[in-house]
Amino acid sequence: MRILFVVLLLLPCLPADLRSQSGARLPLIVLDAGHGGTDSGARNAEAGLTEKDAALSAAQALEKAFLQDRRLTVLLTRTGDIEMPLHARAEKANRARGQLLISIHTGFDTRADRAGARVYFLGPAHLPAAVSAKTVTGVKSPASLVPWAEAQVPFVNESNDLALLLQARLNTPFLSIHSVQSSPLLLLHFCAMPAVLVELGNLADPADLTRLTSEEGRSQWTPAVKSSVYEYLFGNTR
Repeated sequence: MRILFVVLLLLPCLPADLRSQSGARLPLIVLDAGHGGTDSGARNAEAGLTEKDAALSAAQALEKAFLQDRRLTVLLTRTGDIEMPLHARAEKANRARGQLLISIHTGFDTRADRAGARVYFLGPAHLPAAVSAKTVTGVKSPASLVPWAEAQVPFVNESNDLALLLQARLNTPFLSIHSVQSSPLLLLHFCAMPAVLVELGNLADPADLTRLTSEEGRSQWTPAVKSSVYEYLFGNTR
């Protein structure tokens, strides 16, 4: 009886957007805007745009788009121009028990073939040496029982599935034909949930720059991210 009382007492304290009309808790996704503070990331000096600002604007645009549908709720790892260590980003996501994490970045490369969106996940080849020989399928352990560097291990296959959905759908608005790539990205090691890193275009490419900075441009790729997440979580895109 005491436990039930505590649960009922705490439930009204949850933000309204964490529950559906039926009272069921909505899935939580984590959007991580890369860089921040003194870490500007890539920079297009001529356009006056840094990766940290482009990433935060993109994360906020996605948050707004997701919340309009009220099918899930969103946690941003940072909401302002602050410097945030990678482990702190992962800890925030893990403590919130997110269903998935998308880390948002941009590139800067003057080569023509570097335009477009690219999606990365932590593949088996880039797992920590101590666990690289282990199977990445099976029973998931609580995050608190998994060493930090191994937190992603039980979710590698799911991360790959999410990455494939995102890459396939983002190729269309970004007019690219890129494939999913595995990369030893440190943030992904720490995430106890399906997690990917998305480069939303190349700051050196004029078309990508427009897609990132204009309302019309963002409207081209936000539906691609939304439909990918909805298909991953719910098995449908609407």
